[in-house]
Order: sequence, then structure tokens, then C-alpha cells
Amino acid sequence: MTPLFQLPTAPKPERQIILPSPDLAQARILNAYSGASTEDVEKGMSWYFDANALCVEMSESCDFTHISPLHVAGIIAALSPMRSWTDNIRQTREVMATGSTKGLGHTVQTANAIWHGFDPELLITRTGENY
Repeated sequence: MTPLFQLPTAPKPERQIILPSPDLAQARILNAYSGASTEDVEKGMSWYFDANALCVEMSESCDFTHISPLHVAGIIAALSPMRSWTDNIRQTREVMATGSTKGLGHTVQTANAIWHGFDPELLITRTGENY
């Protein structure tokens, strides 16, 4: 008797992310940097400080005391795939005000969980797991 379905004998391999070689990565970074304007470089030098200040400002203006700058940064990170910075911040402000937003299902679920107090470092660093 022939089985209806052939069961795999080994699990499917996990999808691998193949990173470029260090030399190729360095060449890409240097190419982008060499094409940057002086204004681009100045903005880039302050971006992390500006983003940190934004996270502090958003957490301090939030009505919910459990929201720290780390939670805001986690929500920004959760919502960031396939979003412009402007859209990402708009959506983060929406989450901060209402606890939710619209978007990709898994990104919204992660942002909502962080808003409800889950540890953003644990949620953002998980890979392919459901909580």
C-alpha cells in the first residue's frame, strides 16, 4: 500500500540569513559614506542622541507610568520593518496614546505587548517564536 503523503525524514532547515563578507560589508558602508553630503554626515552623527531624546520625551509625556524610554525604543523597533522613520514615529505615537496601531500583524503584536509592559529586550531579540 502506497502512503497518501510522504512524511519528511528530517526537519526542514531553518531559513538562513547570509551576511556579506566583512570586506564587502565594509566596501558598502564606505561607498554610502563617500556619497553622503556634509548635512547627511552631521545628521548621522546626532541620530542616536536625537532618537534617545525622542524616546525620553515620548515616555515622559505618556499617561502610563510603566512606559520607560526603553519601552518606547522597543515599540519603535517593533514597528520599524518596511516603514519610513516618519511613519514609524507617527505609529509609535499612536501606540503610546491608544495601545495599538495598524500594520503588519507580528509588528503590531510585539508593539502592543511592549506597551502592556512586556520586556522589549526579550521581545525584540526573539526569533520566530510566538509569545
